[in-house]
Amino acid sequence: MDWSQKLYFTAFLIVAAAIRGIHGYTMVSGTVFCDQCKDGQISLFDYPLNGINVAMACPDNNGQMTTWGEDTTNWLGNFAMKFDGNPDLSGCVAQVTSSNEQGKRGCGTGGGPGKSPRLIFRMFDMNMYTIDPLISQPSDPMSFCPKFSYPQPHPNPVSPATPPSTLPYPPTPSLPRLPSWPPLPPMPHFPYLDASACPHQSWMMPEYRCYWKVINPDLKVGVVFGLIAARKYGSDITLWEGMQGRGEPYKTLLREGTTALLNSYNSVQFPYHPLSVIQHMNWALMGSTQQVMHTALSFLRANSGNGRTTCKFNPCKNQHQRNPPSICSRQTHRKKTSRLYLHQIETLNPLLRGIIEVNPEAQNLADEADRNRGKSFLGELHGIPVLLKDTFGTKDKLNTTAGSYALLGSQVPRDAGVVEKLRNAGAIILGKASMSEWYKFRSLSGVPNGWCARSGQGVNPYCPSGSPCGSSSGCAISVAANMAAVSLGTETHSSIICPADHNSVVGLKPTVGLTSRAGIIPMTPLWDTVGPICRNVTDAVYMLDVIVGSDPRDEVTTEAAKYIPEDGYKQFLKEDGLKGKQIGIVKHPFVEMIHGAIEKSAFEHHLDLLRREGAILVDNLSIPHIEEIMDSNHSGEALVMMVEFKSSINAYLKELITSPVRSLADIIAFNERNSELEKLAEFDQHTFIEAEKTDGYGEEEKKVVDKLKNFSQNGFEKMMKDHKLDAMVVAGSRASPVFAIGGYPAITVPAGYESDGMPFGICFGGLKGTEPKLIEIAYAFEQSSKVRRPPPVVCYILVKFAMNVYSLSALLALTAISLFGWSYIDTCHAFSIKEASISDLHLAFSQNQLTSRQLMEFYLGEISRLNPVLKSVIEVNPDALLEADRADKERNESASSLSMLHGVPILLKDNIATKDKLNTTAGSFSLLGSVVPRDAGVVTKLRKAGAIVLGKASLSEWAHTRALKAPNGWSPRGGQGKNPYVLSADPCGSSSGSAISVAANMVSVSIGTETRGSILCPASSNAVVGIKPTVGLTSRAGVIPVTPRQDTVGYTYSKSTSVNLILLLNDTNTTILTCHMRWLNRPIGRTVADAVHVLDAIVGFDHNDAAATAAAAKFIPRGGYTQFLKVDGLNGKRIGIVRDPFFNFTNNPVLAQAFEKHLQTLRLQGAVLVDNVMIANLETILDFNLSGEASAVLAEFKIALNVYLKELIDSPVRSLSDIIIFNQKNPELEMLKEFGQDIFLAAESTNGIGETELKALRNLSRLTRNGFQKLMKKYKLDALVTAGSSVAAVLAIGGFPAISVPAAYDKGVPIGTCFSGLKGSEPKLIEIAYGFEQATLIRKPPTFLP
Repeated sequence: MDWSQKLYFTAFLIVAAAIRGIHGYTMVSGTVFCDQCKDGQISLFDYPLNGINVAMACPDNNGQMTTWGEDTTNWLGNFAMKFDGNPDLSGCVAQVTSSNEQGKRGCGTGGGPGKSPRLIFRMFDMNMYTIDPLISQPSDPMSFCPKFSYPQPHPNPVSPATPPSTLPYPPTPSLPRLPSWPPLPPMPHFPYLDASACPHQSWMMPEYRCYWKVINPDLKVGVVFGLIAARKYGSDITLWEGMQGRGEPYKTLLREGTTALLNSYNSVQFPYHPLSVIQHMNWALMGSTQQVMHTALSFLRANSGNGRTTCKFNPCKNQHQRNPPSICSRQTHRKKTSRLYLHQIETLNPLLRGIIEVNPEAQNLADEADRNRGKSFLGELHGIPVLLKDTFGTKDKLNTTAGSYALLGSQVPRDAGVVEKLRNAGAIILGKASMSEWYKFRSLSGVPNGWCARSGQGVNPYCPSGSPCGSSSGCAISVAANMAAVSLGTETHSSIICPADHNSVVGLKPTVGLTSRAGIIPMTPLWDTVGPICRNVTDAVYMLDVIVGSDPRDEVTTEAAKYIPEDGYKQFLKEDGLKGKQIGIVKHPFVEMIHGAIEKSAFEHHLDLLRREGAILVDNLSIPHIEEIMDSNHSGEALVMMVEFKSSINAYLKELITSPVRSLADIIAFNERNSELEKLAEFDQHTFIEAEKTDGYGEEEKKVVDKLKNFSQNGFEKMMKDHKLDAMVVAGSRASPVFAIGGYPAITVPAGYESDGMPFGICFGGLKGTEPKLIEIAYAFEQSSKVRRPPPVVCYILVKFAMNVYSLSALLALTAISLFGWSYIDTCHAFSIKEASISDLHLAFSQNQLTSRQLMEFYLGEISRLNPVLKSVIEVNPDALLEADRADKERNESASSLSMLHGVPILLKDNIATKDKLNTTAGSFSLLGSVVPRDAGVVTKLRKAGAIVLGKASLSEWAHTRALKAPNGWSPRGGQGKNPYVLSADPCGSSSGSAISVAANMVSVSIGTETRGSILCPASSNAVVGIKPTVGLTSRAGVIPVTPRQDTVGYTYSKSTSVNLILLLNDTNTTILTCHMRWLNRPIGRTVADAVHVLDAIVGFDHNDAAATAAAAKFIPRGGYTQFLKVDGLNGKRIGIVRDPFFNFTNNPVLAQAFEKHLQTLRLQGAVLVDNVMIANLETILDFNLSGEASAVLAEFKIALNVYLKELIDSPVRSLSDIIIFNQKNPELEMLKEFGQDIFLAAESTNGIGETELKALRNLSRLTRNGFQKLMKKYKLDALVTAGSSVAAVLAIGGFPAISVPAAYDKGVPIGTCFSGLKGSEPKLIEIAYGFEQATLIRKPPTFLP
């Protein structure tokens, strides 16, 4: 033994002796369960008891029993006793002795047999014993217990003076099967039998607070986990506070242990039992830091579901929730919300004509709503602006005219019944929506859909030449175009379903009588109904809950009230709502009526989706008399309408306080006197005249009504009942006549778009009162399909309307733009929360339309909603909201001096170091808890620019350098990232999470890294823009390295395809309608423009990466990169084309055609294409091994990684070999069996840069010099254009820059176009990429296809 070993040994003896001298103690712990069946066993339905007294007695020196300790169980049924010293407790007995009053009333009348403690742990002078679970019993077995006789043990309370008697306990006979689903005892009442595992972030969310029932957030950690935990964490810390912990192993252990405890109590299939969680916590706390980390990681893995189980709990039903999550979740002031809508109406309504009149008191009502926000018991729609069809009576300053001048100035006696309910719920009446005048009933053959005399022709915001359908067209147009959040329409025959179908919104036609028609201009009271038109099913259901119910002024509502469920309709918003539903398909005539190939294909696809989601489709059904039903004249429906309309409109008009007309005859006469005003020559009033000829219900009319009732009862109703259907599914609104004559409910959901942009929907209809089932079906379909996208209102609308008499405002707008530039029109500068560009956000901030907190809350909400599926965000910054508040404060104090990135959230790949509460792990558990010495260089620059780090994006673990078999986008910490366009498609890597998150609008901008395709490939596969800068242009300091020779930091961005024109509100957020003003010379947009804004912020010298950044600094242009954002950037550029292999689409003619079209676009935009050029030795370059790149990268990776790890302040691993060992010790956590670590092992076997590696490096230089560089210089090329990211290897070995822009879709999967150039050629590449982006406008939102 040498002197150093002797020294260490001596130190150990001294420490051991010191520890030995510390006063020892002994812990005894256990749990008490309620034995509900009094069978002496702990079964599935037995639960832990609170408030039970437990005593432990031990023999003294004379053999007499003395009470050594007692304790009362906590909320988890746990008890713990502490003794000084180290007594031998093997002969002691613990037993239930008594309970509190709550226990006596439930399960505390008798105790089971006593049990002796077992020694489970001993170290120095500390002993730990455990006692097998004790039982306490009720006075009688529960009613669901099996009936048979068995001996009952009697309570045996501990006595200090008497030894415990031996309690004989005969074997318990085997129990027969328990009855199915017996009444549960007082324990958590949720589906805990399902396998479920929720991460700690879920348990921190308000919608999961209802599951904290057994374990209260305010419970002390020491009470739950025992004295050892109390000593470590303190006696005052609560479980909720413990859930906030992170940054070091013990805090992580507490957070994940508490999470595991919650999961174990809420799912019996969770890998840990509650007692097991507590035991593992205590064992870890008594062990080493490594054991703490190991236990924390094991908990973390279990909480994440081990890659197999997901979080299955539904959000809590909050009975006191005042605001719907979709239409009221934003924390914006009602005043601001109303102002946004009013601004949008002012800007957009002259073009779309969806709104006929705005409430002059809307802003005052919003102010009042803001003042009342702090009060209790606010209505469910408090402060929400609601748009009403211009047939709803409102006792205010608004007119109610059915779109006609004939009723202008009339006064209604009172609010309509549903308007009263809206006001009671706190809603603000925003205004009146346009419509087909008089429900199109003035002339069924003459009046166009969406036209009325007062507002003109309504325009479909998706396809201006398409029909907006009617008669509630204005409601659908306004909601689709974000001029209103929600609206109410009416339907007699397709007037809700058809506009919703044609304008890509949700329309809900309730059962006739479910909503009051009182105070609404009638058409056919026999079939009239009132329903919501909204952008999503959730909003529609919240509206429905408010407006349903009995109204004494509408007697039909009394009968229909029986259909209203006790707890309302929100309870049926279930993502698994399709499971088990029987849905019928009537091919003749409904499927046969689909003429568009796209709609037909989409309908078949949606039928497959219904099957996959668990629905049972019953095909080839038929409805008797369907041909007659579909012909309103042949069936007699039109005749009934005319009779009902005349009688009901005359009755309505007579009730008005004042009115220019008092009968249908008066209206006809008014139109004749004001023929130009009402455009009588163009659209006539033929149906009015025919209706005026009717004389009430005669024998003929009564027979028609009876016939239609018979058609319904023996047709649709019989089909539904015979086949036990929950709903019938139809493409579009084609089944409206069936639903109309029977008064049946239906709901339509967006289903797709034709090639010209015209939307189509899918409709689910059912029997009267089946709204609950229809809501379940529609909501589940909506959540599974996610089809809807914002309307692409383009300059075509402006141009078209500028050419006719209706559009002087559009002509003036175009003139102003062409004369004075884009900035002349203030309304053009607007923001979008959902797909916001940096320019949009900066402008919104400066105009006080948006705060950083609102923006951050939106992104956090989107992450919470989408990340469980897409798994693209590995960790969220816990200080994100605080930093957003700080940014808002700074903006208020000094708005003029702030940068474009100030207050903008940015997501970082999880290999970019941040000196904050975020981890930097490259997706691996081996680096969890490590502490970096400083922010990465690019992060320092981002923070200096005022950007907010939102969190860390997932990635291919270790930038895909661990194993060849590991899939793209997978890491142990993040799981498998999913492509948001086609979930089963490859998201590519390694910066997959960065691209996925931006594509899915969980953040506007993100930063990734690239060594060999790690930015370009994910950008191409996820339809976003990715920039790979010249190596050294951006600092790599503080970034977990692969090979510094090729590593670079770049960007992935979501893509808007054009200049922003108008701000509009979208579902729960805002979006932008865009105008393709390609001739403008002042670009405003995102994507390439956003990338340039960030590039300008982070390029430059960094002393921590001095050599590379100093060499590349010469490439940075004076004035930055934004000056190269030119719409005509392609003009005069020389662009090379290497056909083979970069455009080899022999087996894919669709992609071949798409890219040939793009090449033609480049030519048309002024580029000079140099075709069929070749890169020397290209096959060698593309072969990772043959080129020598593999040899060089393996050696460089080991060297660079070891240096990085040694610089960390704290880390579980300090070298590549440590990581390999960690993976071997944690094979399940790191899924070593599935994917291995062959690249790691190969890299570890290298020994620095030897002759082999030097030879490889020389070869790579030669290949670059004689290949790409020679090609570019020989043909004087500004860029090389390639399809996808297959050129990445060429660019990697030379450190060359490139930009990827969305270009096409292959069966829904995106593919990009890549422009690459020589070092420092970013200015030209930006001009080319931006010009291409603005000329092609390819990108579309994610489709989330399976």
